[in-house]
Amino acid sequence: MCRHHSIAERFRVHTMTKTKFAFWDVDHTFLRGDSMLLFLQYGLWKRPWTFYRMLPIFWKALQFKLGFITAEEAKPSFFYAMSALSEEDLEHFFDTKLYPRICQDAYQEIRRLKSEDYIVVLVSASPHVYLKHFKKLPEIDEVLATKLTLTENSYIPCIEGRNCYGEEKVAQIHRFLERRGQTIDYEHSCAYSDSISDIPMFTLVHHRYLVRGQHPELEPVKWKKESRLHPHIGKIWMVISALMTATGQLFWTWGAESIFYLGLGFLCYGGGAIFMIRGLSLEKLSVAYPMMCLSYVFAIGYGYWILHEPITLNKLIALILIVSGVFLLSHER
Repeated sequence: MCRHHSIAERFRVHTMTKTKFAFWDVDHTFLRGDSMLLFLQYGLWKRPWTFYRMLPIFWKALQFKLGFITAEEAKPSFFYAMSALSEEDLEHFFDTKLYPRICQDAYQEIRRLKSEDYIVVLVSASPHVYLKHFKKLPEIDEVLATKLTLTENSYIPCIEGRNCYGEEKVAQIHRFLERRGQTIDYEHSCAYSDSISDIPMFTLVHHRYLVRGQHPELEPVKWKKESRLHPHIGKIWMVISALMTATGQLFWTWGAESIFYLGLGFLCYGGGAIFMIRGLSLEKLSVAYPMMCLSYVFAIGYGYWILHEPITLNKLIALILIVSGVFLLSHER
């Protein structure tokens, strides 16, 4: 029995068709920006009263960055609004937020590959529930991504199976190949990603392209920067976020005596969170986030001009150091 099974397995593998594949990461590769941050912004737009969820989300993100929790534990917090959104909402999110942010250089490369008979597969750690709409593009053959749990009426922010990241991307690709009865034509296939965490996926193909980075085993590729309203618009949003955060704190100093000012403080904090998410979706985290320290500068300014608090020499030196630090950290040629 085992012998017959082994012969059948070898015959199946031998008869599987070798095909040219092009595997593409999505965030910061095919897409300008991070789709999860864009979804977080979309969720706040749909449910603005839920801005209070920002603090636990950022706490989870920090724990993940420090290695205290896994991606499977951190990611669900970003999709808290998922259960309130319909399939129509998710398609609307793709049409209005993701589709306009497709990198045109990357799309041109995908069109070229498709014209040369490649099978184009998007492979991403972001949720399949909205990335699946990329299949509306005629050049995209398949989308492999992280699955969220589907209940009777809606999706919930809970990962089903494993996060499609690192080795799991390879596992999903192999399952996809089995379903199609195909194998990868190693010599002629290619992969594109902005992250070295996709090294396992890169090993499946001969031509390996790293977007926005350097690695000795990967060929660097850079897309042209596309025009937008302002070259530093992401940083501008972060400055506005810092200003609104400081303004919210100012209102809260009067909140103990007036529920009106307490409410205004919460509104400013919520607006600041929305601007922060927008800024982070346009700039690198290491470039944009240091600008939130400007909230200390605005707070001291409010203290001096409105609350008549003195600016001591120590505060003045601290302000100079903060502004200098923000400039050095956020300045990138």
